Amino acid sequence: MPSNPRLPLCLLALVVLGLFVPTLLRGGVWFAHDNTLEVGLSDAADREHLSNRRFSDQTNQFVPFLQHQLRGTSAGWIATWNPHSQLGRPPFHLSGVSKAYFLTRFFSWFSDNAFRVYTWLGISALLGSVLFTWLFCRARGLHPVACAVGALGLGLGAYNVYWLTFVLYPWSVCWTMGLLFSLTLYVRRPTLAAGLGTAFTLYNLLLTGYPQQVVWNGLLVAGFVVLDLARLDGPGVRLRRLAGVGGWAALGLACAAPVYLDLWVNTVESARVDAPISFYLWNLPKPKGFAGLLVFLAQTIDPFWIGRPVEQFPAYPVRYLGMSLLPVFAACASVSLLWFRRLWGLVLFAGLGYLMTFWPGFYVGGVELGLLALSPHLPVIGVLIALLLLGTWSVDLVLREGVANRSVAVVLAGLPLVLVVLAAVFGAYELRPGYVLVGCTGFGLVFLFLWSGRSGWILAGAAASVLFYGRQLLLERPIESIRFDSPLVDAIRDNLEPGYRFAWVDDRPLKLQAADNGGIALPLPANQEIYHGFHSVHTYNSLSPQRYQDWAGRISAIGTRQLGRVFRSIWPSPKMYGPDLELAGLQLLLCPSGYVPDPERFEAVPGTIVFRAKARPLLEAQLPLDAELTGDEPWLDGVLGHEHWPVSRTSTGDDALVFDVTSRDEPSLLFVSQAYHPGWHAFANGSELATVPINDFYQGVRVPARTETVELRFLPFVRWSWVPQLGFLIGFAALGLAARHARRGRRGSVGDSPADPKPRSATP
Repeated sequence: MPSNPRLPLCLLALVVLGLFVPTLLRGGVWFAHDNTLEVGLSDAADREHLSNRRFSDQTNQFVPFLQHQLRGTSAGWIATWNPHSQLGRPPFHLSGVSKAYFLTRFFSWFSDNAFRVYTWLGISALLGSVLFTWLFCRARGLHPVACAVGALGLGLGAYNVYWLTFVLYPWSVCWTMGLLFSLTLYVRRPTLAAGLGTAFTLYNLLLTGYPQQVVWNGLLVAGFVVLDLARLDGPGVRLRRLAGVGGWAALGLACAAPVYLDLWVNTVESARVDAPISFYLWNLPKPKGFAGLLVFLAQTIDPFWIGRPVEQFPAYPVRYLGMSLLPVFAACASVSLLWFRRLWGLVLFAGLGYLMTFWPGFYVGGVELGLLALSPHLPVIGVLIALLLLGTWSVDLVLREGVANRSVAVVLAGLPLVLVVLAAVFGAYELRPGYVLVGCTGFGLVFLFLWSGRSGWILAGAAASVLFYGRQLLLERPIESIRFDSPLVDAIRDNLEPGYRFAWVDDRPLKLQAADNGGIALPLPANQEIYHGFHSVHTYNSLSPQRYQDWAGRISAIGTRQLGRVFRSIWPSPKMYGPDLELAGLQLLLCPSGYVPDPERFEAVPGTIVFRAKARPLLEAQLPLDAELTGDEPWLDGVLGHEHWPVSRTSTGDDALVFDVTSRDEPSLLFVSQAYHPGWHAFANGSELATVPINDFYQGVRVPARTETVELRFLPFVRWSWVPQLGFLIGFAALGLAARHARRGRRGSVGDSPADPKPRSATP
């Protein structure tokens, strides 16, 4: 069988162009919905483009955070403080939506449009997955056709494309495959390039990947390294290679440290660390009987028989998490059982994921050990890479060695088809004949490949699968179809002064998503304030501080939900009119359910649901040190009724504030209406001042006597993320120059260069 890589590479390029170019030529972006409900335009929904509010994290978290990185008023090169929600919080620096990630910083030089940059990041993640899978498979000595099949399945398969609006999932695949490629080269031959590549890919995996998926993929990578080390000759060589791997991995970890040190600070202050076991189990499947089990398993093979899974529920009838191999790749993975003795490691790892998925007690063990305690996760997703690699190795073995018993191979390849058919029979869902035909065709192409041994069948099947299914899964739309203006937004903009905040007040049960149609309960979800430049007291944050959760409990009868993750509305009660209503800088209350705030404090804005404070709250004030303000835990019962001196904010930035204060002959306390965080540092007259939490929440500064100016700067560790970026740039540039110099030297020498060593084995 010829092994020229040109044809498979050309096919890869054509498939990539066919998948992405139409969107880019139309000027489209990958965005989950039209944002009409989010700005209060529920009757003006865009019917021309597919929407799915299941992916609300993209619209309410990732893209707003990216917008803040691109357009925020930070004093330095990277945005470090977000004043728009939660009365101020550190921004998110993982998932690739921060300039701490080199590609985001690179793209920011060309555009400050978060929607386009996010789309570019998604394309990069899929292209990287394709490239690194190809390189890894080639480094393992696999047939070029098998490399192309693996690159198509891992890079452009259903999982990556379905979660393209959550780009952290494709990044998990991309950088895991990059790490596997680099480690394969390093264990075989420990060069500086392979070592630096190991550190670089691990660093990027930690910055961009979904944390729980990083743990699963890390276990897979460790397994490959152990098996590769075991094949080396002699314990001394193995120890040296292992030490080298550990050293370069430590460098990658150190380079990610500026982000993870800040993450540690935020995690320690959060209540998320005390999550009950039930928090992790809710994501596991709960099939109803044998038919429910069949339907769940069938989704992991071909979810299209009962509908297009990207469609909003109830158009797609069951809960779907994006884990699907697709028929061609599922059939190839099933055939791998023929070579169990060679592929046992990948088979057992894949079996582990399925076992944990259906045995909650086993999964709980992983949670209690800490390996699976980062977030709720469907374990079978954790073994997706292993399953697709099994299919890749099966294609290679068929092409290189053939199949001894073609009938057995076809039967094994047909097992996933039998499972899907049984699910269709017993699941009682309406089938889509066109998708059934396409799925059966995919299995048929694999059968032809196994029977004839001709690579064209499997190449055609893999390429056609990712093109057809990929186009069915893309949530694309023109930027012009995304709505940000509405009468509600105009009413807030007209009545909310810069720096002041609004809050929703509603006495109805609130959910982020309604059970039937995915519609949100209230417009302007937390974090979407960034789009408009507004500030609010609400949050949608997996690691909200315990201080904030306690504060929400003081101002609302219910407080936060989901372990502090969500605070969408103040549940009205007499307690909301305590001192925190004034200290929080609340100028507007939005009351959609007919609730009328205290008329002595707020007046209605005619024709809206907006109520405006009659007395403007103070965003900062200088206070004399009475008995309740002198200790380490000062407590303030409002500012307007307390003696205070005027403070002038002379410089305003997201992460740098300057105040002109009243010079006094005695020390005083500066109150700033924003959330306290240990990363804020205060300075005056060349010296650092003590900062304290006021009311165990607000920012306070101890002001010495005869002080006229106080400067507040937010100084987290992430500011040093430029150091590894510059270091890797210098390192790879030096390697490039050295390689160029070596090539010139070889051209000038006598004789031919020795051939590259042939890979020892194609076995994983």
